[in-house]
Parts: sequence; structure tokens; C-alpha cells
Amino acid sequence: MSDPGNHDPEHRGGPPQGYGPPQGYGPPQGYGPPQGYGPPQGYGPPQGYGPPQGYGPPQGYGPAQGYGPPPGTAAQMPAQRTRKPIYGRIWFWLLIGLAVVIAAAAGGAGGSATTASDRSTPRAEQSADNGGSAASSSPAPAPAAPPTPSPSPTPTPAPAPAPATTSTPAPVPAPAPEPAVTVSQQNALRKAESYLDYQAFSRSGLIEQLEFEGFPTADASWAVDQLTVDWNEQAGKKADSYLEFQAFSRSGLIEQLEFEGFSTAEATWGVDNTPVDWNEQAAKKADSYLEFQSFSRSGLVDQLLFEGFTPEQAEYGASAVGL
Repeated sequence: MSDPGNHDPEHRGGPPQGYGPPQGYGPPQGYGPPQGYGPPQGYGPPQGYGPPQGYGPPQGYGPAQGYGPPPGTAAQMPAQRTRKPIYGRIWFWLLIGLAVVIAAAAGGAGGSATTASDRSTPRAEQSADNGGSAASSSPAPAPAAPPTPSPSPTPTPAPAPAPATTSTPAPVPAPAPEPAVTVSQQNALRKAESYLDYQAFSRSGLIEQLEFEGFPTADASWAVDQLTVDWNEQAGKKADSYLEFQAFSRSGLIEQLEFEGFSTAEATWGVDNTPVDWNEQAAKKADSYLEFQSFSRSGLVDQLLFEGFTPEQAEYGASAVGL
């Protein structure tokens, strides 16, 4: 801070030279209330206004002689009456009790609210009777609000079942068009039919015959499979044709049919369904052997046994030729 003693002496004790309002500063000329401004003439209380004659306290009215504080005691002001607070008045507590009863009836808690109001009412009346003491006592606690009923949970709707998916069946593929029959197949079919008109064949034997004629295996097989043939019957016919020019035993004829391509079942069926005298077949076979070679009886019997005849049939054959 600067020392006030170091100021310039010319500035001590007053403002600096030239400090103040500018020259000519002040209210404008003629500024003030207008001429004649003031209360109207005769303004004031009416004549004779004042209290009526003889008005005032009666003569001799005042405190009794000797009344007042004892000598040497300061005069005390009379105690002013303290106003009761609002919670010390009877009508306040009546309104509180009425509100509690209405709330208890609405919330279903009438018993507890009535009890609280019953306890509050005597206290309110006692505080009203005691006067000033009610002002210093603390207010009774407000009654508890009735419990708010909790909202019932809203049931969650079950999800709607998913729509059943209808499976679309797979489209059935259209059947492949049958290939056109070739000329070679047609010729193979006609050739197979002509062979069966005059000769018996097994299935495999007929295919081999067509292949021998020059048809491809595929065309020959196709042609034979187009025929309606009883191969058992064909085996019977083949067995009968063999017996027309040659003698056979039963087992020998079955082996010959299997060699021709018939199955064992077809060959057996064909032989068993052909009427044959096997003793006579043994005699024919013995005679054919003696035509180009000489045999003893036992040698001829052994040869017939080798051909598949039974011992009885072989003995019969040897005897039939004179041995």
C-alpha cells in the first residue's frame, strides 16, 4: 500500500482543483410546482368536529388506591395470552379423525384407523383443556396410510401353436419313354417264334441259337424274353425227342437235358412227365452196344450200370439180348 503522507500537499483536505459538477449544472429554469398548487380553499375537518361533550371515562375511574407493584419493584407488563397452534384446536383433530375414518372405510382397514383416531381424540381434548401446555407438546404422529393393494399379475398368454407345416410330396418322376424297337430286335423275335414251332429249346439254348444265326446277344435276349414260354413243357418235349432215336436211363436223360441248358428242376420235371419203360430202354441200350462190340454178360451189365441204369434194369437188358 502507498503511504498517505507521500500525497501531494495540494490535494490534502479536499478534492483536487477543478473537481465538481460542470458549469451550469442544475435544474432547468422554472422547475418546481405550478403556480397556485396546494389544497383547495376550505379543505379540512368541518367546523365543530370532535367528541361529544361529556364523553370520556367517569369521574374517579382508575386503579384503586395502593394498587400496583410494591415499592422498589419494576412494573411488570401483564402476560399476553398465547394463541394455540392449529394442531392444538379441537376442530383440527376432528377433521383428522374424519379423514382417517373415510380412508379406513375405503381401504378396508377400518379397525386400525378407528383405533388411531380414538387414541388421538382424547389427546386432542386433553391438550384443549390444558390450554397453554398443548402449545409446548409435540403433535401426535399422523396415522399410517392404509396399505396399497399390490396389482395382481397379469397372466401371460400362452404362445399360439406354430402352424403345422404341410410337407409337399416330391413329384413322381414320369416314366421314361420306352425305346423304340429296332428292326434287328423284331427279326430276332420272329426267328425265335419260328424255332419253337418245330423244336423244343431251353431259354439259354434258344438265345445261343439266335446268336448262331448272327443276332447280337442283346437283341437275342430281348426277343426270347418277349415270348410266353413254359420251359418245363419245353424240357418234356426235348426229352421225348431224344428217346425217339436213342435209349437213355433216367439219370442219363436228365444229364442230357441239363447239357441242353435246362435247369435241374426243369430237366427233372420233363423226364418225370414223359412216359418211359426204363427196362425196355436198358434192353435197347444193350442191343446197341452189341451191334459194334462184343460183351460178356457181366461186362454188358457193368456197361449198362455205367450208363445210369439200376442193377435190376441192367440185368433185364443183358437177359433181353440173350446173355
